[in-house]
This record gives sequence, structure tokens and C-alpha cells, in this order.
Amino acid sequence: DSFEVVRRPLPEPAAPLVNEKALAWLDQPRDRPFFLFVHHYDVHSDYAPKEAYRKMFVRPYEGIATGATDQLKAARSGRVELGPADAQHLSDLYDAEIRQIDDELGRFFQELERRGHLENTIIVLTADHGEEFLEHGRFLHGWSLYEELVQVPLLIAGPGIPHGLRVTEPVSLVDIFPTVTGLLGIEAPPVVEGIDLSQAWRGRAPLPTSRPVFFETDWWLGRVEGEWKRAVQRGPWKLHYAHPQQAWELYDLASDRDESTDLAGAEAEKLRELVAEWDRLTAEFTTLASADLA
Repeated sequence: DSFEVVRRPLPEPAAPLVNEKALAWLDQPRDRPFFLFVHHYDVHSDYAPKEAYRKMFVRPYEGIATGATDQLKAARSGRVELGPADAQHLSDLYDAEIRQIDDELGRFFQELERRGHLENTIIVLTADHGEEFLEHGRFLHGWSLYEELVQVPLLIAGPGIPHGLRVTEPVSLVDIFPTVTGLLGIEAPPVVEGIDLSQAWRGRAPLPTSRPVFFETDWWLGRVEGEWKRAVQRGPWKLHYAHPQQAWELYDLASDRDESTDLAGAEAEKLRELVAEWDRLTAEFTTLASADLA
């Protein structure tokens, strides 16, 4: 029906304002089903949780890390030096922000229930990326595709969705659209890349365990810096590619979830297999992009 952008500067935290506007939109008279996208930005730098949440999660600290985005960017570019103790403090601040938004979401869902929407609404809760706290030498996000950045929450709740079901197979954010259309009985367009995850609980077919899942770094940052990365995961194996270095990294997530041991030199056959998968996927994406432009 409509789209509203809440422009900056936003209050800290912004979630109460965003929730207020979302609920006001819900309260408008309507005679048909609705789709509502509520975009929260609080779990993001600057890491600035309220004092009550700082007390819950932030340990004593005497360093220079503030959680400010400008300082984190300076650390990423080498203009400011932050070490492991600083990274732990920043991670504490981040955890506090997560708890803070969790409480705000809880209040939002309570309001949905009070308005009678909760029992007949599909809710999808997810995120676009995680954050790095020196796990691979940097801060923030957008520059690499390690697990701390790409393993994000995906929770789906609503009518007919079993409570407590946990799916362990690799899935992707591209699966959200076909899953929601499937739950609504709407056929997704054939060009859609993802799959309907509801087959995991509807008994139609098991989710594929060896489906390739594709990742890429921030397109805009790549345009600015001239450096971008992509990755493909198939089963436990994950292949990274860096441009313009033309460098490959290969990890076995089953035994190395932290992606600390690069096996590209030791697993030549698996490397060739995933490079072939990479070539197939990139050719497919190029074909789709050309078809969209035609």
C-alpha cells in the first residue's frame, strides 16, 4: 500500500520510533491482507546500547574503543590500532545492542497480538549480515564472507509452521521470497533463485543437502575500492574468491567452522570441483542478468 522512509538523524535507539510508525500503519483501515517490512538498524555501528543493556553485557574496560563507526573504519584501514581486548569490548557492546533490539521486537510482537494480527500473520525475522571483531583481522562488514558475517538468523513463525523446528541444512536469504509465496499458495516466478523452505515441515521433500549457496561482498564497496569477494558453499565445503587478487580459499566447515585453515593447496580435487560449481553459477547469473535486461 505504501512505503515510508524514516530519515536520519535517528534517535538512539531508533527501534521504538520505527515500531511506532509500523503499528500506526497497521492501524489504518484496510480490507485485504497486508505485507509489512519493518527495517531496524539498531544492531549496527555506532555500537551505542542504552546503559541498562551495557550493564548486562559490557565487562570492565579501559581502552580506546568507543564503538563509533568512524573509529572502526579507521581501524579497518590501519589509521587506528585496536587489539583483541578492544575487539572483545566492541563485541560486548554489540551483544548489548542485540539484547536491546530483542526486547523491542518482543514489545512489537505483543502489540501485534493485542491487535489480533499475530494468529494469522507469517513473521520472518532475519538480518543481512553479521559483524567481524578481528576474527579475520578486520572490523565491521562488507569486505569478506567468513561465517561471522554470513551466518545470520532466519526465523519463520505463523499459522501451520511447527514450533521449535530447527533446520540444519544450509539455506539462503533468497529462499525467503519463494517460502512466503509458497505458504500463501502463490506460485513464485520461474526466475526466482531460491527454494520453498516449507517443504522441510510439510513433508513434500527433504531440503537438498548439497545445494550450492552463493555469497558476495558489498557491491558498492567493491565499486569504490576496486576489490570484491564471492563465495560458494556446497555441503560443508566453502570456496572464497578474491578479485583482483584472483585468489582462492577453501574451508571445510564441518571441522573448521572458524575458517582458520585454508585447504586450497591440500584439497586439489575438492578445489577443482567447487571452482567448476563457481563457473556454472557465475555463467547462470550472467545469463539471468542478460535476460532481465533484454
